[in-house]
Amino acid sequence: VQRQIKSLLDAQFDGGEQQFGENNTEASIETTNVNGSERKPTVAMLLSGGVDSSVAMHLLLRQNFNVTAFYLRIWLEDELAHLGECPWEDDLQVCQSVCEHAGNVTLETVSLGKEYRERVVQYTIEEAQRGRTPNPDIMCNSRIKFGCFLEYIEKAGLDFDHVASGHYARLEDVVS
Repeated sequence: VQRQIKSLLDAQFDGGEQQFGENNTEASIETTNVNGSERKPTVAMLLSGGVDSSVAMHLLLRQNFNVTAFYLRIWLEDELAHLGECPWEDDLQVCQSVCEHAGNVTLETVSLGKEYRERVVQYTIEEAQRGRTPNPDIMCNSRIKFGCFLEYIEKAGLDFDHVASGHYARLEDVVS
């Protein structure tokens, strides 16, 4: 994964200059606080251990965002623990390596297995029983990644300007 990330980043950035489309515009972002001091916008990054979210995190860092990575533990990690093999641990290890490689980005693990079973697995079973083709990925995105996770950061009192993942974006223009 690390080699894939490096080659994708090398292809995206030429000699340290950011390449965005044909205009080759700089994408570094800074905001100003009320007291006039500058601060980096904060991003809660959903990091899966895959190439997409890893590259997305590196791109955000290169654009001057203050990134905190979150690995969401979902589905069978606890149920498989008795077998002595936990596949989620491999993903988490990759996430830790990606965060270290990116300059020791903070990585937090959020366990949402119970919520995943209740909100995604149950939906999948019910839809299959009704003879319909379920789409658990869409339900995971809306109910877990941008549902339970947003609830988690709010309840924990965490404050981020943005939430990012490797796959999905919703851009909003905010008029001040």
